Amino acid sequence: MNTFSRKFFSGFTLIELLVVIAIIAVLAALIFAGVTTVRKKGDQAKDLANVKSISTGMLTFAAEKGQFPDGTGGLTQALVWDVSLFPYLGGKVPDNYNKNEGVTGSDQGFYKIFASPIDKAERSPGKFKRSYAVPGWVANLSSTGAYAGMGVDWSFSTGARTVKIKKPSAWVILSMAPYANLREENVLGKNSYGAGVWIGKDMDKWPYGQRAPFGFADGHVEFIEAPAGGFKNEQEFMAKYADNRDN
Repeated sequence: MNTFSRKFFSGFTLIELLVVIAIIAVLAALIFAGVTTVRKKGDQAKDLANVKSISTGMLTFAAEKGQFPDGTGGLTQALVWDVSLFPYLGGKVPDNYNKNEGVTGSDQGFYKIFASPIDKAERSPGKFKRSYAVPGWVANLSSTGAYAGMGVDWSFSTGARTVKIKKPSAWVILSMAPYANLREENVLGKNSYGAGVWIGKDMDKWPYGQRAPFGFADGHVEFIEAPAGGFKNEQEFMAKYADNRDN
């Protein structure tokens, strides 16, 4: 039997096996990286689509009412901002709705637009995810602190009035909720910290890194890139994305 035949029938050498294993490992790593990249892009596209849908509902509400839904009630008869939008998203307010408990019962289908694909946090049984939030300058939850001097009109007690918005294309109305800073469970319809929050905080800790999807008062949506370390405070964020002053 010649050398080739002996090698063929005795199988691969150890070096040949190691080379094959190394090639397989490299190919597997490349495939995994490609799949991860595709999944991340898909998640980002889904988040943008969700923010767009919710923002459109907010703008439709605002066009009809003359102001945005507030965080806890008032104009909308004690409905939290997200539930106020249900009729504008093809649904209705549940008969048993209680803002202190959140939405329960059957899923109306469109509830899924309030859940980000990267929000993996568990919620209480029977509750629905709310991964997005309106900022305080839209929900009108405070008239002090960072909002002072930014041209926001605090002479009313409900959501921000549309006639007072001077720069719609640079005025944020919606974003992902800052999970690290929520003081309680953020579920659909609940009058919780997720109703109106400082949405630009700790963006560097979010799953997308320094980026997050935002909706604006003119209807457009985009990913905003935070500076290194995230925005230092609300004033820094508002100066660029919620400044309502004349200049």
